[in-house]
Amino acid sequence: MTLKSTADNYLKKMFDRNASFKEGQWEAINSVLQGGRTLVVQKTGWGKSLVYFLSTRILRDSGAGPTIVISPLLSLMRNQMQSADRLGLRPATIDSSLNAQEIAEIEQDLSQGNIDVLFVSPERLANEHFMERTLPLIYGGIGMLVIDEAHCVSDWGHDFRPDYRRISRIVRGLPSHVPVLATTATANNRVVEDIQEQLGAMEVIRGSLARESLHIQTIEMPKKAERLAWLSSNINKMPGSGIVYCSTISDCELVARWLTEKGISATYYTGRLSKDERISREESLLQNNIKVLVANIALGMGFDKEDVGFVIHFQMPNSLLTYYQQIGRAGRKLDHAYIVLLHGEEDESIQQYFIRNAFPASEDMSIIIDLLESEDSLTVNEICSKLNLTESTIKDCLRLLQIDNLVVKKRSEYSRTINPIQLHDARISNVLANKEHELERMKSFIYTKECLMRFVIRELDDPALKDCGVCSNCAGEFVSADVQEEIMVEAEIFLQRSYFHFDSRKQWASKTRIPENRQCDPGFALSRYSDSGWGRLVRKGKYQDNYFAEQLVIASADALRSWITDNYQDESFIISSIPSLRRPHLVSDFANRVASQLRLPYVDLLTKIDSRPEQKKMNNSHLQEQNVRDSIKVNKSNYVGYSVILIDDMVDSRWTFTVAGYLLRESGYGHILPFALSSTSESG
Repeated sequence: MTLKSTADNYLKKMFDRNASFKEGQWEAINSVLQGGRTLVVQKTGWGKSLVYFLSTRILRDSGAGPTIVISPLLSLMRNQMQSADRLGLRPATIDSSLNAQEIAEIEQDLSQGNIDVLFVSPERLANEHFMERTLPLIYGGIGMLVIDEAHCVSDWGHDFRPDYRRISRIVRGLPSHVPVLATTATANNRVVEDIQEQLGAMEVIRGSLARESLHIQTIEMPKKAERLAWLSSNINKMPGSGIVYCSTISDCELVARWLTEKGISATYYTGRLSKDERISREESLLQNNIKVLVANIALGMGFDKEDVGFVIHFQMPNSLLTYYQQIGRAGRKLDHAYIVLLHGEEDESIQQYFIRNAFPASEDMSIIIDLLESEDSLTVNEICSKLNLTESTIKDCLRLLQIDNLVVKKRSEYSRTINPIQLHDARISNVLANKEHELERMKSFIYTKECLMRFVIRELDDPALKDCGVCSNCAGEFVSADVQEEIMVEAEIFLQRSYFHFDSRKQWASKTRIPENRQCDPGFALSRYSDSGWGRLVRKGKYQDNYFAEQLVIASADALRSWITDNYQDESFIISSIPSLRRPHLVSDFANRVASQLRLPYVDLLTKIDSRPEQKKMNNSHLQEQNVRDSIKVNKSNYVGYSVILIDDMVDSRWTFTVAGYLLRESGYGHILPFALSSTSESG
């Protein structure tokens, strides 16, 4: 049998006897089977995974070693492992959710040739055990290397992940006969050139990226309440089940809660969920057990459901490449799917925040290098205690420094190598400039009068440009932008009552446990600082009026009254506040007025005894804890034994509440309920 007839037989086995290859699929498979290095740029739903699964089946039949697939998302790996089963392939994945015993079992299977396809994340390439023990165990050596979502290799890519840069070293170390396949749906000419620069010359197999089934519309809708009202009024009019994309974790949770309250079956999906929770929620969407999954970027590349009827963006994404990838979840096997982008007033500030934090600053990298040159080796915790940088910044710096071989990690300690310092400031500046450019193009897309699909695929340098004929600019709006006033009022009330809940800290920055009888209870904030509504009033009260409006007092008292009724029916409470030397009366005056509303005693339980820098200037837990410790003391009072509502204007790291609550409980007070007007946490 010829290779082509063998491939045809496997294709029919995988699907049915009438199955045939799409344009370009056999050419890609043949390139791989000839030992070539191939880059496939094809639209979502084209079947890029079919190329490497079918190639793997034929290579394994000929005695080649297993395929290694470097894949960026756990959801992608799980989805594709199911596809591998159809060809009788034995897949496995090594990811962060596995324990040592599970990894050892996979290693044994690799050494015995019992695994055909191994999925790993790019971050696994930074794992010393994986590189030095797991890979050498592979029976027969690597048969094929696949880099899925290969745009992540490129510094220019919209979803650049630094650990992908390690792949070029692996590729250079492979025998010349081992095929390398890179696949993506979102690469323009510049990204393609960058991929080839890093992975070597590759045959590029490229097809048209237009998606004929997608009906696209954009709607400018500044207020969050208006968008919530629009969603609840229109989602049930959309066909089948679908996805609502949000830019932040907190908005995923907020939108899912709103839709559920309005009787629409919905749940949220973010990277903070456990593996089991993510699998369960993916399955709910796959089986159409819910109408909508509200997700952030954690549900993206490779999630494969053929009948997604709609994709709605609650906020503008960072680029048209991201947008194309996300709308590509819809309409794979449907004649018509509906795509709506709602553009809100907070969109640009959210994306600018992500751009600012995309890469650590070169001066931060230099500071860490200087510190490591003066020390034998340090853990992340030890670096945090010495430098005023966030823990995530320190980890990002160390990862980039490892990739550039300027720092080496042994167990949990990092030390400086002898390699000369070479920081890539120019490259990072170029990447950030490109992100700014992509954001501007995204904004232009919202207001363009030309065909929306044409606008998108032009950004991906698709040569086959033509009008789609079905988007709102080509064929007229397919959904109204109007919102009923009464539903918008309901959404406004919902937002005002959507408090930001936070757990108490369970351990000190040193990782030693805080005794349970010294911890605060779970607390909450009336608002998010960046939101309109209460957040706007909080900003005005703190920085303009030096006085919090009576509306905030009433809203806070109502929220606390409900919280106490639901959770502390038999407790006797007093109210106190976090003291401040900079604004000595702002919070205490507010807390006094809340106490009057609740008809509870207000007591100054704490005194600030030492002027320290503002907490917001401390960038990691070690310094935040140190900054609060020994700066406050507990005053004598006649209310020892009472529970305390402890009020502050802002909460972020929770260290002020943690230390103050510890001291109050140590002094004999009961439950400590932290309450703040706003959360300034950006982690959402």
